[in-house]
Amino acid sequence: MSNPSGFPLIILAAGKSSRMGSPKGLVPYKGNPWLFSQLEAYGKLGGGRVVLVLGFDSDKYLEAIPWLLQSCSEYVYYQNIQIKTVISPNPEFGQFSSIQSGIKEIMSYDSAPRGVFLTPIDIPIADVNILRILMLHVLKGAQACIPYHEERGGHPVALHHDFLKSLERLLVSGDESRLDLQIKKLDPSLVIAAPANDPRVVMNLNTPAEFESFAGTSW
Repeated sequence: MSNPSGFPLIILAAGKSSRMGSPKGLVPYKGNPWLFSQLEAYGKLGGGRVVLVLGFDSDKYLEAIPWLLQSCSEYVYYQNIQIKTVISPNPEFGQFSSIQSGIKEIMSYDSAPRGVFLTPIDIPIADVNILRILMLHVLKGAQACIPYHEERGGHPVALHHDFLKSLERLLVSGDESRLDLQIKKLDPSLVIAAPANDPRVVMNLNTPAEFESFAGTSW
């Protein structure tokens, strides 16, 4: 089966993390910031490139993880993956502004990929087989593929190159500048709901208690 390295991962970490009380990517987890765990999980699955989108707490991330500053200007290696950091210029417009910032970075590649994975920082990276299934649907022509666990849609979502181009063109402040609304506007035959037996696809680690509970599992 295909290797997930063909699809870059966009990690959204530009929100205020109000329920957490501190930036989610910097929450201590097994001796390191949670961001490291997300990067390591994607790397272990064969992932190649990550675009990290920061916003409201970008200064805290850059202070806590100094090498992220270098990654704002060029790709740097963390273990076996390359990471580029992008700071959203309009985080006040919500998550779509972060999505668009990540897409613009991806689309600036000399050879843009056929698709990407997209996930918020607070949802643990899923099993490699799920990533492969999502990617293969997109490679076969689906514009969006969403993992579903117990009838709930989750992340990461896999998005086709052509759909990324349409998202890139939207006004960030537009009423319909939301990923869920844009997916609903697609031809239903081009949107795949992929069953996933991994509950991580629908986990949202929004509070210290939820992080503590997750840290006590065998994942």
